[in-house]
Amino acid sequence: MSIASDDDDTSPPASVDPPRPGFHERDASAIAEEARLGEEGPLQVERVQDFYRQIFELVEDEVWPGAPVGPFGDQWRGVGGAQSTFYLMNVATVLWELMRNASPGVGRTITQRLKTVLRPTDDHSYEEALVELEIGGMIASRVSPVLLEPLVPDSWRPSHGEQPMSPDYGVRVPEGLVTVEVTVWHWEAYAAWHRMNQTIHTALSARMLKRGIARNVRIELPIGSPQEAVEYLWSHEFCDRVCDTESGNIMTADGVAPRPIRASWRPMLHFPDPDNIDWNAVAANGGLPFAAGPNIGQMFGYSINPCIGDDDRNDALGSLRNSIDRKKRQRDPNLPHFVALASTFSQIALGPNEFGDTWDVFGPLIKERLWPNPRYKWLSGVLHHRHSRVAAPSDLAYFNDYNPNPNAAIPAPDTLVRALTGEAEFHLMWQRPRRPEARPRDT
Repeated sequence: MSIASDDDDTSPPASVDPPRPGFHERDASAIAEEARLGEEGPLQVERVQDFYRQIFELVEDEVWPGAPVGPFGDQWRGVGGAQSTFYLMNVATVLWELMRNASPGVGRTITQRLKTVLRPTDDHSYEEALVELEIGGMIASRVSPVLLEPLVPDSWRPSHGEQPMSPDYGVRVPEGLVTVEVTVWHWEAYAAWHRMNQTIHTALSARMLKRGIARNVRIELPIGSPQEAVEYLWSHEFCDRVCDTESGNIMTADGVAPRPIRASWRPMLHFPDPDNIDWNAVAANGGLPFAAGPNIGQMFGYSINPCIGDDDRNDALGSLRNSIDRKKRQRDPNLPHFVALASTFSQIALGPNEFGDTWDVFGPLIKERLWPNPRYKWLSGVLHHRHSRVAAPSDLAYFNDYNPNPNAAIPAPDTLVRALTGEAEFHLMWQRPRRPEARPRDT
C-alpha cells in the first residue's frame, strides 16, 4: 500500500534523549508512583520485576531485558507510561497462574511460547503465543492442573520424528479429560480496511498540520473496498483539495467499487473556551467534533464508517468458521473438546464513532448459525477470550466467555461447566513441578 511521501512528514525531529531504561532497571517506587499503585505498589512492582528475572533465566535469554525487541519490548521500555506497567503486571499475573498450575514435564512447551513472546517473527506470532499463555492461565485459575499438549505421549521425544497432533491444553475433571485448542482469529477483510483507514488518517493529518489548516473530515469506506478505489483518499491531490476548500464532498463513480465510497469535509470549529460554545454554529456545521479552549496544537476532526452490513457479517462468520474448522484435526473424537477464540481486533468499528466488542458482535452469530449446524457436533463449545492488558490492577484484565454447543455430540462435563461459568473451582491435589516462587502480586 502506498503512503504519504516524505515531504508530508511534519513530525517533530526524533528525540535525542537516551532510550528509557527497561522495566528491570527502573526504581520500583518510581514505577509505582507513576502508575498510582498505592502504598503496596512498590512491593508489587518488585515482585513483578523478580518474576520476570526468573522468566529470563528459564528461557535462557538474559540479554533480552537490556535490549528488548518486539511488542513486548515496547511495553518493557515503558512507552505507554503507567499503562505499560499495568500491561506487564497483568501478563505476569496470568503467566504465574499458568506456571504454578501446569503439570510436570511440560516446561519445554511453556518455554517455547515464552521465547516467541520475547522474540517473535512478527506481530501475529507474538499475539498467538501470548494468547495461548493467557488462555492457559485463565483456565488454570479455574481448573488445575493444566496439561500442555495432552495427547502427546510422555514417552515421545524429538528423535522419534514428527510430534503427534494435540490440542494446546487439557484438564482432568472427575468425568475425564477435556481438551482445549487455542486460535487467534484474523479477519483479513477488516484488517485491510483498518490499514487503509490508518493510511488515510496519517496522510490527511500530516498535510493539514503542515499547512496549518483545520478540517472535520468524514468518510464512508465500506469493508471490502478495493485499494485502487481508495488510494485517492490519501493522495496529495485529495489532501490539498481538503485544505484548499472549506467544505466539499466526493463519491466514487458507478462501478468503481462494490459499494459507494464517500468523503465530506467542513471547517473545524474552534471556540475560545467551553463557556462560549455557539451550539447553533455547531449544529449548522454538522455537529461534533469541534475544539474549545486555548493551546490547541492541531485541530483535525476525523471519522470513518465501515458501513458493516449483512454481507460483511456473513464474510466475517465464514472467516471465523475457517479458523475453527482448521482446529478439528487436533482433537480426540472421543473427548469433549473446546476451541478458545481470540481476535486480532478486540473491538470492531460499527459506525463513524461507534465501536463494539468483537465477541459482542460476532459471538451471537456462533449461537445462531454454527450450533444448529450438524457439522459442528464435534465441538463441545467455544471460549471467547477478552482482554484489556492495560487495565489497572483494580479492573478486570482478562475474561473468557463460555459459549457451549447445545447440540454437541460430547457435551462439556458438569464440573468444567461450573468452573468456566464461575460457579466453582476444581483443583486436584498433585505434586507441583518446580516453578519460580515469586508472585507478581497479592491475590
